[in-house]
Order: sequence, then structure tokens, then C-alpha cells
Amino acid sequence: MIFQIYAQREKGWGAAYDIATRIGNHMAFQSIGDIDTLAYTPEDFGEIDGWYRVNVNIPYRC
Repeated sequence: MIFQIYAQREKGWGAAYDIATRIGNHMAFQSIGDIDTLAYTPEDFGEIDGWYRVNVNIPYRC
């Protein structure tokens, strides 16, 4: 699974990374039916058109 987090440039990179970390912590190491999520990895894409972007990558197995 990949979640894309965007924060306005005025909020800064930290705001996007904070949200990404919260989502990652919430979704990692969960069992949902036959799906098990693994450790998440945040990926910083930097500023794009006035927005900071951070992806949350959460691998899973089923």
C-alpha cells in the first residue's frame, strides 16, 4: 500500500512527515483477515508545485 501525503509549503516538510509517521505507525504490523501488513517506510519527495510530498509505503502479505 502507498499513501501519498501532501502539506502546503507554509506548513513545511515536518507536517507531511508527521502525518506520514502517524499513518505508518497505525497501519504497520496489523492483521486484517488474510492480509498482514509489515513495517512502513516513509519516502520524501520534497517540494512539488508548492506542496511537500511524503509517501508511506506499507508492504503486505496475504
